[in-house]
Amino acid sequence: MRAIEEQGQQERQRARDREADATRRAKRYHVAVGSEVQMPDGGFAGLTGIVEGGDGKFALVCFGGKMRVKVASFLLATNEV
Repeated sequence: MRAIEEQGQQERQRARDREADATRRAKRYHVAVGSEVQMPDGGFAGLTGIVEGGDGKFALVCFGGKMRVKVASFLLATNEV
């Protein structure tokens, strides 16, 4: 019985996490052109870049030189308050 109850709790938690993630992805985050951003996780974790453009859902980030990457804006971390 305990294992079944724990399994149900884990499934409910995963469903809540998926819903929260979907909500976060659906929002548009405006990151101003020219602002410095940092990638907190993923393949570019720890890199700092400059925003060169974007539409609210995605941002074009230059990580130095000719390395420009289109990144979902909800993934970016800024130092702005």
